[in-house]
Amino acid sequence: MSDKSFRRPRFSGAGPGPVILIAVLGVMVLAALCFALWGLIIYPATPTATPMPVVGTLTAIAEAVREAQPAGAEATATTRVSLPATSQPGETKAPPPDTPALLPTDTVTAPDADTPAPLPTATVAPAADDTPTRPPTAPEATDTSPPPTFTPIPAAPVNGFDFGLQAHMIGVGHDDTVKAVKDLGFRWLKQQIEWEKFEKSKGQYDWGEIDRMVETCDKNGIYLLVSVVKAPDWARGSDFDPNVEGPPADFQDYADFLGAMAARYKGRIQAYEIWNEQNLHYEWGNEQIDAARYVQLLAAAYEAIKIADPQAQVISGALTPAGTVPGPDGRLLAVEDATYLRQMYDAGLKNYCDGVGVHPSGYNIPPDVDWQTYQDSSAQFRGLWDTPHYSWSFSGVLETYRQIMVQNNDADTLLWVTEFGWAVEPNPPPGREYAADNTRQEQRDWTVRAFQLGKSWGWVGPMFLWNLNFCQIVPGSEQAMWSIIEQDGSPLPVYEALRDMPK
Repeated sequence: MSDKSFRRPRFSGAGPGPVILIAVLGVMVLAALCFALWGLIIYPATPTATPMPVVGTLTAIAEAVREAQPAGAEATATTRVSLPATSQPGETKAPPPDTPALLPTDTVTAPDADTPAPLPTATVAPAADDTPTRPPTAPEATDTSPPPTFTPIPAAPVNGFDFGLQAHMIGVGHDDTVKAVKDLGFRWLKQQIEWEKFEKSKGQYDWGEIDRMVETCDKNGIYLLVSVVKAPDWARGSDFDPNVEGPPADFQDYADFLGAMAARYKGRIQAYEIWNEQNLHYEWGNEQIDAARYVQLLAAAYEAIKIADPQAQVISGALTPAGTVPGPDGRLLAVEDATYLRQMYDAGLKNYCDGVGVHPSGYNIPPDVDWQTYQDSSAQFRGLWDTPHYSWSFSGVLETYRQIMVQNNDADTLLWVTEFGWAVEPNPPPGREYAADNTRQEQRDWTVRAFQLGKSWGWVGPMFLWNLNFCQIVPGSEQAMWSIIEQDGSPLPVYEALRDMPK
């Protein structure tokens, strides 16, 4: 190949066209370079984002958010992790808006003396535990009144002697009664509960007055024995005699009431006495006095109470010291208490009670004398001497019962003296003439000696003196003859002696 083929052509005389074309091409190249340089300056390279890790708690999410922020950058919003709030001592926290408020504790107000305020009705189910519950025998009322909240007191001593007193606390103020019990140094209080006033129709319970009593005793460390008596009219037979008290036609009705009561006051009523002086016609009207029938009532009540409150003590209804007295219509007006007690054991008594109730009235006999040899020529009331019998004597009754219990292999069960005392009244009503023989000094000395005697025996449980304040509840009545305070509340000599005696 020769150099001739590469020789640049000559433009002599050819015109300006080629020169213009070259200039345009040069400007285009320069513009492209400038545009590329400008793009590098204005649009720097963007870093690739790192994916946020998947986390399972609110705290981890918050940490991930913080780590994803550029170093040194200030967050424009704060992510908060909700933690359980804590209360400082003494601080009261309101519940969250969607949380139902707790049911309030019963607020009680004293009723008028003559017209009790209407109370809500309630049916109380037994507290949840491992004890099987018995199905109800009839539809029950809706519980609109929650049981009061109490501070539990220590379990009652059930295997030993203790000091007690009967008072009336239903429908009246409680302060003076509690003050007296504590001033005396006693630990037990007995209250009689008239069933007919608290279940006026089946399953409809008016607990308010009992709530107040239980709350008062609980707050003051006082143990409670309640004696439950008097069937309501609806529970008695169609032909019942309204002039005498009597058991229900269906014993299960009584058991249902006691079961509801024991469930409501579990651990707060320590003992239940089942009926009262059932060896008398006017306490067991409408039917013949019958110990075996009574044990059936006791068994139903025992089962219901123990299902609801296994720790509650069930005490058999105390018998009244008496001989057997026939009535004009062939029915017995009274059965001798020792005979009746033996019949109770024959019917299975010891399977259905934790203590045997007894009412060893003192009449006009000292508590610690031998009734078979004791003489008092000054006594105007001659019951012991005209008709010699153990039932005139405090110690005679208790020793007779103890012998029967030992004979029935029940020596480990205690006798609960649920009523005793000596009346004093210069002008007593007919049938209570023995009260005129007793002086205030004798009442004082004999009552102290009775407590000391019961404590020394070792087979007597709590003893309940009859009574504190019936002279204020029913002034001028025969019950007032046994009171240990005056109607104005001032203490009688027996009160002062009981307060000062060693416990």
